[in-house]
Amino acid sequence: ERLLTDTLRPLPYPGSLHPQWNQTDSWVLDGTSRSISTIDARAGRYILVGTWNGSPVELRDIHVYEERYPVVQHGELRSPNPLLNEIWQVGVDTLYPNMSDAYTDTPWRERGQWWGDAYVGEHINRVAFGDTALLRRGLLLMAEKFEEGRPPARAPNDGAELLLDYGMLWVQSLHDHYQITEDKELLKEIYPVLLEFMTYLEHYESASTGLLDIPFGHWWETALIDWRAPHSRYGQSTAVNALYYGTLMDASQLAEAMQDTDDALAWRQKACSLRDQLNAHLYLPAQHRYATTIFEGETVTPSVHAQAWPLAYGLVPEENVPDVSSALLELLPGEIESGSTAEVGTYGMFWVLEALGQSGRIPEALELIEAYYGRLLDLGATTWWEGFNAHLSYTASLCHSWGTAPTWFLTSYALGAQRTGPDRWRLKPAMDGLGQASGALPLRDNQLEVHWERRTCAESYIGVVAPAGTSGEIVIPNVKKVITLTLDDQRIWQEGKPLTEDIERRRDPVHLTVPEGVLVLDVRQ
Repeated sequence: ERLLTDTLRPLPYPGSLHPQWNQTDSWVLDGTSRSISTIDARAGRYILVGTWNGSPVELRDIHVYEERYPVVQHGELRSPNPLLNEIWQVGVDTLYPNMSDAYTDTPWRERGQWWGDAYVGEHINRVAFGDTALLRRGLLLMAEKFEEGRPPARAPNDGAELLLDYGMLWVQSLHDHYQITEDKELLKEIYPVLLEFMTYLEHYESASTGLLDIPFGHWWETALIDWRAPHSRYGQSTAVNALYYGTLMDASQLAEAMQDTDDALAWRQKACSLRDQLNAHLYLPAQHRYATTIFEGETVTPSVHAQAWPLAYGLVPEENVPDVSSALLELLPGEIESGSTAEVGTYGMFWVLEALGQSGRIPEALELIEAYYGRLLDLGATTWWEGFNAHLSYTASLCHSWGTAPTWFLTSYALGAQRTGPDRWRLKPAMDGLGQASGALPLRDNQLEVHWERRTCAESYIGVVAPAGTSGEIVIPNVKKVITLTLDDQRIWQEGKPLTEDIERRRDPVHLTVPEGVLVLDVRQ
């Protein structure tokens, strides 16, 4: 990835964890012509050739072969903002070399399938390539490494690490995979592992609150959450318990799919109780913020992670969402000043952006993306880094799949397109964020094509090309201001009332169910 300068032998660094993860191959030559090649695949930005012993060496016919997982990019984003378009594509370029026979954290160092990295990377795959086979394989590899419910942090080559959050993300990935593919055979195969893991998590529940209460320990003994979240890893952590809530809800839906009604009900009830207990014990009404954790009876000061995770997982009561999302933005500087440390890492940014997306704070999220990731581009990044200051550490990766969150956010919340089933999709344009956007979202055998624009303050246009055999839902926000909706020249909404059975009002937004084909929707306010 970079060269060790100012040394007599500026060879690539051999790796920060194990010397055998060396990026250097050596050959002893005997003066005859021969073919040589690297022992294994290598990843980097430079190839440095060094010769010793004073004899001349002639190199001929140099070839570089690229080894990649066989996918084709179908997703895209086109907006009036060239910076955001570039940021979207850099996320794809970062994930691509981290997809081989498994998801990897980085193509350079251990090349491990750490599940936190895989969780984020799979979301980028979903909006760029649409492949589901690699996730299926990863879920199986992880399932094989659970030991009596104890979750692995990575697989197939696991270690002694205990990362409870990575285990919970495995459950959430299983839920996402089933939702998108309806692969019942996979769910049946690894459902017993899910049952054991959910029982394992119960051992951490506080007898008084029901919240997970994690003993103090190093990150590899508790949970990671984010490199910038040391106080969220122990005690009754807001971030960890928000993850637990999301895991209980996802596990409940998987249990329903397995017709395991007892566990489905129990997990759903536990999730509701957990939400109430978290809001009762960790929300600080006077500050309109969540405490980071409660440890040994002491409340730890609010942090970025303590606001983002409950917003991302929907634990915050609706009336408190504006205050908590504002607190998140206040705790998160709008930009990283030179020499300073960010309050969140490139990994944790996935949940920060998800929180802002769930809260409807799209314009603020776009500003954040431009500031944080635009800075990385200014520093020379061509793929996203392990951290926002990874250029200052020689052992830090400059291509890390967990740093790709903007690509997911821009497709899912700015363009507004998400896949919701094998042949189902949902579109909710963020017209207050970009003004107009076009793009494509991969589906099973094709892609959904989208273009929308806010033409005037009183008129908007949404165009969709939905592949044959698919169905979808278009969500129109701010419906209180909508006077008419016209779909393919047919009036379907007039003065606050639907004129067709395919349109439904759910609180403020209007949800319109639409079939395959070319669709044109005009919105007048």
